[in-house]
Amino acid sequence: MKLAGFVLLFCFGIVFHGILCFPEPRSNAILSDIERKIDDLRNDLMGEVVDKRNVIATLVDALIRLIENNAKESMRQKPIVFLNTASLDKHWYIPIDITSVNDSAIMQFRNKTEKLNQNLLSQIKQMEDFYSQKLLSESADKGTKYNKSSLQINTIIHNINRSIDSFTSHMTDYISRLQSENSAFQRVCNTFEAGNEVKNKRISCQDVKESGVYTIYPDFKPSGLQVYCEVDREKAWLIIQRRKDGTVDFDRTWNEYKAGFGDVRGEFWLGNEYIHHLTKDKPRQLRIDMETFEKTRKYAMYNEFSVTSEAQKYRLNIDGFSGDVIDHLKYHQGQMFSTYDSDNDSNRGCCACSYHAGWWFNGCHNVNINGKYYYKHESVPSHHGVYWEGFTGSTESLKTVESKIH
Repeated sequence: MKLAGFVLLFCFGIVFHGILCFPEPRSNAILSDIERKIDDLRNDLMGEVVDKRNVIATLVDALIRLIENNAKESMRQKPIVFLNTASLDKHWYIPIDITSVNDSAIMQFRNKTEKLNQNLLSQIKQMEDFYSQKLLSESADKGTKYNKSSLQINTIIHNINRSIDSFTSHMTDYISRLQSENSAFQRVCNTFEAGNEVKNKRISCQDVKESGVYTIYPDFKPSGLQVYCEVDREKAWLIIQRRKDGTVDFDRTWNEYKAGFGDVRGEFWLGNEYIHHLTKDKPRQLRIDMETFEKTRKYAMYNEFSVTSEAQKYRLNIDGFSGDVIDHLKYHQGQMFSTYDSDNDSNRGCCACSYHAGWWFNGCHNVNINGKYYYKHESVPSHHGVYWEGFTGSTESLKTVESKIH
């Protein structure tokens, strides 16, 4: 800009030199008026150039402040993404968020520079008109010199305009690339944050401090699975089955037992597919708590419990028994799951059809805690009902059963 100002003064000096060479006495008054008008035009012209320079400086300052402020924020809140600004003739790297520089701001800058360009060209046109009226009538020689000076001034101003337009285009392109980088950065951040969100979500009942209904997000059910977690004996258990009032029918199809049914707040079966996924990688502890209508309570515990896949008919695996009932569930060890529409037991008949339940029937059962629910004063057919041999009589049914894993 200093060079441009120097060239402008030099060009105007050429004009002044030509004017001062007029020999006519009457030229003195004209020259004084011309000098004053030239000074005014020159000041106006230089003012426009300075204004343009200030516009550029303002944009650069705004970008620098944006870089400084958002660099701090980026380092505080997000993983740092480093952008190369070598296109600005400096090989340095900055973490930046450029979202606040939008298309509207760029358009305003372009409109401003375009207006300044028009003002500069208007100033030149005024100079041309002025000299055409005041000088060309005096001397063709001075008109030639003026035209040469005017051409040089025109060239200088157009060079200034081209430089500013180039800078504007450069900055627009640079900001556009930064916005593109920022969009990619935001996608990475969103993925990172989403990963963290999933990572921080509960995937089991393990860290639960109070009993109640929770939604867990295991890898096999990323959309979430509602479960009932029970804190008992300083352990958090996940309930997979509950019987307590006979409000839910357990005589269900294969697909219903696969997907689960009932309400985790009341009577329900979690679902064979979920039980399989919860136990496939590592056998879980299984505890079955039972109570009679006479309020006698007992339990069975297995240190290892797992269920195979549907392709293997959800076969039962248990081991490591302890408890205060007789281990009659061992009779069902290794058995496939059966329902009335998918008979996989070792009996010639259909155990699930006879005992109105889905279960790991053998031929048929010593334990059937999914059996038909009978109330206290109802007559229970032999070995029917919610049954655990040895704890209930052959014509008795349990009041409550709760199966849970840890």
